[in-house]
Amino acid sequence: MLAVQGYFRLSLRRHRVMSQRLGPVDASLALGRDLYEDDVLMRLERVAEQIARLRRQRHAVAPRQPRQRVIGRTPKEDTHARVFRHIRVSVPVVTHRFVTRACAPHHGSRGILVRVIADLGALIERRELLGDFAWRQLRSRYKGSVLGFGWNFLIPLLQLVVFWILFGVLLGTRPRTETGEQSYAVFLFVGLLPWTFFANSLQSGAAAIVSNATIVKKVRLPLQLLPAASVLSSLANFALSLVVLFVVLAVFGPRHVEGLIWLPILVAVQIVMNLGLAYLLAALDVHYRDIEHILGIVLLAWYFLTPVLFPIALLVDRQRELFLLELNPMTGVVVGYQRALLDGLPPDWWTLGYSAVVALVLFVVGFAYFRRTKDDFESYL
Repeated sequence: MLAVQGYFRLSLRRHRVMSQRLGPVDASLALGRDLYEDDVLMRLERVAEQIARLRRQRHAVAPRQPRQRVIGRTPKEDTHARVFRHIRVSVPVVTHRFVTRACAPHHGSRGILVRVIADLGALIERRELLGDFAWRQLRSRYKGSVLGFGWNFLIPLLQLVVFWILFGVLLGTRPRTETGEQSYAVFLFVGLLPWTFFANSLQSGAAAIVSNATIVKKVRLPLQLLPAASVLSSLANFALSLVVLFVVLAVFGPRHVEGLIWLPILVAVQIVMNLGLAYLLAALDVHYRDIEHILGIVLLAWYFLTPVLFPIALLVDRQRELFLLELNPMTGVVVGYQRALLDGLPPDWWTLGYSAVVALVLFVVGFAYFRRTKDDFESYL
């Protein structure tokens, strides 16, 4: 009680002194501010006293146990274990990506398989974020254009017109498939769409990390979403182009509705292949920026080595060249589309099986390399 009375006497004395210097109004405001600051300081002192009291009670209830030394461990090893135990607790808050791989327990191939499945499961768990990235890439591709998404239909039609004039009109090419001769424009259109899906997936997938460098450095997210979003946006373009192809086939023929049942298998094989190469190229492009420039030349050569402009029947009598052509994993996919939509026949299972095996190997290698190097992406961007 005496302390409170002394505190108020001191406050009144301070108010009289400030009134003589500042005037009554300003002195009242200054005194109120000082009293507020004193009240805050007193509250903080009480909180500190309560924390100290609780610590004393905790040590009184549970006294510290003497540390037991593990038999067979040297004092130097005990020191290292104590240091690294503290590092493991404090560092993950700041550098989560770097510590996860260093501190996670390794249990051989089984542990690696579990982590790979967890990374792949993130594509399903974060499917909404994956769709947002794919939609963002679709909008940025046609941002500022007059036609917008209409280019999805116009670009394949313009390519079709150019190649039809060159090969169909000027050179008079008449491709032959299992059911006979076909219109070159329709034949070209059937092979051109899956190749465009393949090329767009690789080009956008290779730049998936570099073009999103700001997001990679500032936002913590599963990085495997970015190449997958590039493939997903290319798949959406491919689906829209298939609508145009179906209209062309319904108007000009041939009309083989029974061949549509084989399209899901062909699309699945192509998605796996595109994802594997997209992951591999995205990781390589972070370390070697020349990948984007070399990729255009490689895709151009790959395009002319794939039976898009010519039917595979031209090489029936040339077994050596036919064997080399079938080593191309895209041959089985493109020929499968041609057989399904132009002839109504199932794919050639040998060539498609080879393409599926290559696609699976590319996916395993590409995704493994992406997982191995993704923790270092920030230092290269």
